[in-house]
Amino acid sequence: MNYYEEFYNHPTVRFNVNMSFIGIALTCIYFDWIRTSIGFILGAVLFAVFEHFAHRYVHHHYALTVLKKVHLKHHQDPENIKHLFFSGSVGLMYCLILTILLWLVVRDLSIGTAMLTGTFLYHFYAQWRHYVAHRPIMPGTASADSNEHTNYSGIKSNE
Repeated sequence: MNYYEEFYNHPTVRFNVNMSFIGIALTCIYFDWIRTSIGFILGAVLFAVFEHFAHRYVHHHYALTVLKKVHLKHHQDPENIKHLFFSGSVGLMYCLILTILLWLVVRDLSIGTAMLTGTFLYHFYAQWRHYVAHRPIMPGTASADSNEHTNYSGIKSNE
């Protein structure tokens, strides 16, 4: 199996891809130019900020014992695909919590679905970058700073 297949066949990545397709379909149904575009960008930005702070400060310092054990396994064996992503159940829980929070704050289908879609698509992008940072692969989509995660996590890069 090549690296692309390995990535796309991981259950967490497939879950995220499926949620992205559902989000794209819903975003198209409730499309409203300005509001949808702002929601989409805002969703991606919110996920990027949340993921950075969650990984850097929560997973490394204050995480619950279970999350911390899973995260430490990832750092002990960073090239093992079994430890690169959280489980699908964590993704589902995250999806449900995010959907409820967005609905409570936004209460607008056009903005809410666009924000969820932006979140899922950016999450897919983040998963890909994380995969590339830990696997011996340098695709055209990787940039010079692909190993940023490994640099601040204290893991030696693959290069």
